[in-house]
Amino acid sequence: MSDPAWSLHSRLKEDTIDIGDLPLSKVLVIKDAHYPWLLLVPRRTDAVEIIDLDEVQQAQLMTEISRVSRALKEITRCDKLNVAALGNLVPQLHVHIIARRTSDAAWPRPVWGVMQPLAHDAAEVQNFISALRRKIWLGERTIMSAFDAFPLGKPAFVTNILDRAAHLRRDDEKLFAMEQKPTSRAYVVYRDSLLVKRDGDKIRALLSIDEALKCGANPGTIFLGLRDGAAMFGMGLSQAAAEKLVGREDYTVTELRGMAMQGAIPPQELSAIAMAKSMVGWHQRHGYCANCGTRSAMKEGGWKRECPSCKAEHFPRTDPVVIMHVASGDKCLLGRQKQFPAGMYSCLAGFVEAAETIEDAVRREILEESGIRCTDVQYYMTQPWPYPSSLMIGCSARAVSEDIVVDHSELEDARWFSRDEAALMLTRTHPDGLAGPHPFAIAHHLLGRWVHDKS
Repeated sequence: MSDPAWSLHSRLKEDTIDIGDLPLSKVLVIKDAHYPWLLLVPRRTDAVEIIDLDEVQQAQLMTEISRVSRALKEITRCDKLNVAALGNLVPQLHVHIIARRTSDAAWPRPVWGVMQPLAHDAAEVQNFISALRRKIWLGERTIMSAFDAFPLGKPAFVTNILDRAAHLRRDDEKLFAMEQKPTSRAYVVYRDSLLVKRDGDKIRALLSIDEALKCGANPGTIFLGLRDGAAMFGMGLSQAAAEKLVGREDYTVTELRGMAMQGAIPPQELSAIAMAKSMVGWHQRHGYCANCGTRSAMKEGGWKRECPSCKAEHFPRTDPVVIMHVASGDKCLLGRQKQFPAGMYSCLAGFVEAAETIEDAVRREILEESGIRCTDVQYYMTQPWPYPSSLMIGCSARAVSEDIVVDHSELEDARWFSRDEAALMLTRTHPDGLAGPHPFAIAHHLLGRWVHDKS
């Protein structure tokens, strides 16, 4: 539901602490407020009023307001919550959720402009944020931390549990028969989100074919492979079907990235989910022959499209992206884009161009984005990245210059960081509130390897 082009308004960024993302909204804590005060900001470009959201987004926003409000009230045990959607002084829709007590100095008046900012103890603020995160994203469940879910060298989407069984893709009769088996399962994708079933306080992403179809999944399946002999498929969900699921308690459509980062989906399932997401997205974007414009047909279990007119064959694409850790002695180069959470820095990255080697792409991207020249490019590992369908090629490089010239069309900032600073950023304990990339992403592992390798 989020918009990739969206970025948080500078005024909101300045006054808040980013604590995480829900499927539609970013959740923020107002700094130095007399009251426990949260903001929900829908990640939709040009949304200034609630009516700027479509009906599905409005319903999702109401769900998220309710979810965050319940969490805030349980933590603070306040007498009343003030909730207001605004976009006046800051031209970006944001919802205030404020915990109030009848003993407040301003009670029962609104809080705006009544009291001056109040500095809080850093530990107190961090405890409050930790409690909120547990309530909002995890409820009372205990799940593995990001560092447990994605230990060094194991980012998301790299643990493959499927036998792709490519020899079965051309056997339409066999594939149809496997779809009918009660043991067959499917991942159902809607844009950057996933259809999941709620089982008590847990969620389940792997659905039976019957469950998927009853929720409105498209009948055309993509054969992902076999898991312990059972067939696994990828299926898509239309916008109309997704809208019908809004408000249901048993099934919900939830953003994949947020669920994965919070550990709500077992890490070993993410590779198959990435495959389903990439393949469903490719079919949705490439329904017509690029050669003659005729509607093409899915073939070979979804791993090919064929034009009935000119007989051209079209195959799923994967876009190679280099992502690199650049070091100069005991310091490393990190950058940030304007849409990053406040204080977050990560490794530089960019697409490999036509007829370009990986090594040349690393050197070119670093020079273009930061003005730094480098050498000694070394390969580390890769990570499938289904946004929409890339392969992140992790590399390291040694800088031979240190004067940074930022390309502000690509980056908001780029800086050198010491090894000690980088270690603090990875564990979210930097005194200035700076942070490194999440363990979900290969960038965390590139940086973590360098931090731990002091030789």
